[in-house]
Amino acid sequence: MRNRYVCYSILLIILSIMPAQASTCYEGAPGSYLRWGAGARDLAMGRAFVAVSNDAASVYWNPAGLTKIQGAELTGLFAPLLKDTNYSFLSFVHPTEEFGAFGIGMVVLSSGNFEGRNNRGQLTGEIKEMQRCIILSHGHKLSHKLSLGANAKIITEDIGSYSDTKIGIDGAMLFDLKDYLILGLSIQNIVPPKLHLLSDDETFPLITRLGSALKAFNNNLILSLDLEKLPSQGYETHLGAECWLKHRSIALRMGLDNTELTSGVGMNLENYNIDYSLSHQNLGYFHRLSFTYLFETFAVRIQVSPKAFSPLGKYNWTTIKMEVKQKDRIKKWDITIRDKSGTVIKTYEGNGEPPEEISWEGRDENNKIMPDGMYKCMMKVVDITENVYKSSQEKVEIITEVPDVVVPMDMGW
Repeated sequence: MRNRYVCYSILLIILSIMPAQASTCYEGAPGSYLRWGAGARDLAMGRAFVAVSNDAASVYWNPAGLTKIQGAELTGLFAPLLKDTNYSFLSFVHPTEEFGAFGIGMVVLSSGNFEGRNNRGQLTGEIKEMQRCIILSHGHKLSHKLSLGANAKIITEDIGSYSDTKIGIDGAMLFDLKDYLILGLSIQNIVPPKLHLLSDDETFPLITRLGSALKAFNNNLILSLDLEKLPSQGYETHLGAECWLKHRSIALRMGLDNTELTSGVGMNLENYNIDYSLSHQNLGYFHRLSFTYLFETFAVRIQVSPKAFSPLGKYNWTTIKMEVKQKDRIKKWDITIRDKSGTVIKTYEGNGEPPEEISWEGRDENNKIMPDGMYKCMMKVVDITENVYKSSQEKVEIITEVPDVVVPMDMGW
C-alpha cells in the first residue's frame, strides 16, 4: 500500500516540473479572469482543483463536484489587486436528495481611475471597466462513481459607455476511479460567449482541464494535479497538496504552477471555514482570504427523554429518539453511551436506516445496572460513500429517585 502512494507521489512531482509550452498565451485573452481562482483553498493548492472539487468552489472549477457536497454552503473571496483593480467571487450551493445539487456563483473583476481620452488626445473623464460572470450550476450523480455537471454562464463586460452580455456553456465530469484516486474533467466555453463592444468581437476560447486527486492516510492527505489545455496549442501544469491535522480542524496547503509558488492554511470551526493563501509571483507576494459558512442541510440528531430516571423505579428506562436526514443512503449506524470518565458502557448498532427510537434501561453490556451519575449519548452514521456524521452529545442522569412522569418529545428540523 505504501509503495503505491510513493509511486503516485513521484509521478505527480515529475509531471509538475515538466516544462510548460506557451503557458502565458492566454493572459489577456477574453475570459482569462475565469481561471484565476475561487477561494483561498484552491489558490493555495496551485489551482489544481478540478478533481478535488468538493465545496462551494465547485461552481467555478468543476460543477460535477457539487455532488460531493453534503450540505448547503456559502463562500466568498475578495482580493484587491494592483492599480485600483479588485477581484471577487461569491457562491452558494445546495444539494438535494433526488435532483442532484444546484449552485449559483458570481465572479467580478473591476478596475477604475483610468483616464479617458478622445481621438484628439483630450481628457474625457474617468473610465471604469468591469467584467462580470454569473454562473448557474448543476451536478448530478449518474452512479456511485460517475458524476456529471454543467454551467450556464451569463457574461457581461462594461468599458466606459460600452457594454455587452452573452451566454456560455461549460461541461464537466468527476470519476472515482478508486477509493483513493479521483479523475476530473472540465471543458469551458463549449458554447462560447461572443462579446461585441465597439467594433471587434471577443470570443471566449475553448479551455480543457484534466485533473487527478490522490488521497492517502484516511483522506487526510490529498495530492492533486491539473493539466490545462490553452489556446494556440499551449498547456499549463498545476500541482497541489493538502494535509489535514488535529482531527481535520487545521489544513496545511502548498501549490505550484507555471507562474507562481503558493502556500496556505485552513481552519475548520464547525460551521465555519476560514482559508488563507500566500502566493509568490514576479510582481511580489499576494495574500488571499476566503470565508465559508456551512448550513446544516443534512444532519444527525438525537433527543433523550426523560433526562433523569432510575433503573429501579416505576419508569425504569429512557428513550433515545433518532432523526437522520442525509443525502445518501445510510450504510450503518451506532449509538454509544459513556460514563463520566468517557468509557463506553453500552452500544447499540445496526446496518441500513436506524429505527426511530431505542430504549436504555440503565444497564451496561453485561446487563449490570449502572451507578448513579451523569451519562452521555451520541449517535454516528456512515453513508454508502463512507462519509461519517455524528450527533451532538445528549446527557442523561441515573438517580435512585425521580418523579414518575415521562416528558413527551417533539423533534423538528
